[in-house]
Amino acid sequence: MKPYDRLLNLELSNGSTCWSIRINVIRKPLFKGNEMSVRILACLLIFLVSPLSQYAVAHETPQQAFKHKLEVSFGQSLLFLKADPNVTGGATSGSLPMSSALFLGEWILNQHFAYLSAVTIPLTTQQTLVNGQLYHEKSSPTLSFGGRWSMISISVTDDTHCEVQFAALFGRTFDEKLNGQYFPTIGSRLMLLKNDGFSLYAGTTWSFTLETLALIYGVGHRF
Repeated sequence: MKPYDRLLNLELSNGSTCWSIRINVIRKPLFKGNEMSVRILACLLIFLVSPLSQYAVAHETPQQAFKHKLEVSFGQSLLFLKADPNVTGGATSGSLPMSSALFLGEWILNQHFAYLSAVTIPLTTQQTLVNGQLYHEKSSPTLSFGGRWSMISISVTDDTHCEVQFAALFGRTFDEKLNGQYFPTIGSRLMLLKNDGFSLYAGTTWSFTLETLALIYGVGHRF
């Protein structure tokens, strides 16, 4: 059996609720990488599906309902991209940080889990310094979907608390012809959240395949 010709069987249960998943992994991977990329994708799928059983059970008990169900936030990300080999040609080079707008949307399942979508739109070109000369290259916007987990929640004041959150997403870049590249992303952020739903956050993300580190920050509101 070839590395990408496999059938993965996953089963999650919580009381009377049971979720069964069958994944056919094709020989040609969705994105460049070795078998580790397939494992990352499988782990991401488990991370996304596991909260559903908890949500189904919690949905049967109204006293456990969470106050806010949706969150929309706007911010910026400072991207540290890997220099393009087609531009550098193997010469000594350095890539300058690139700024992009960041839009986040969340469907909050409960106090700890939420489904997450992210859109990034470049505000500047990717700038690479090669032998003292600065080269500009267009960068593509991205669209990602995944999940977010609030691991720690600490009260700061009577109406404000702080959350430490972790996220895992799977996304794709889009160029002018709607072509692109698939990539998984992991990240964490520190969020200050008021009881009325207003929030401030700052954190970091790392995108595999693209080999991109990002510093993120912004404001949001829960409904």
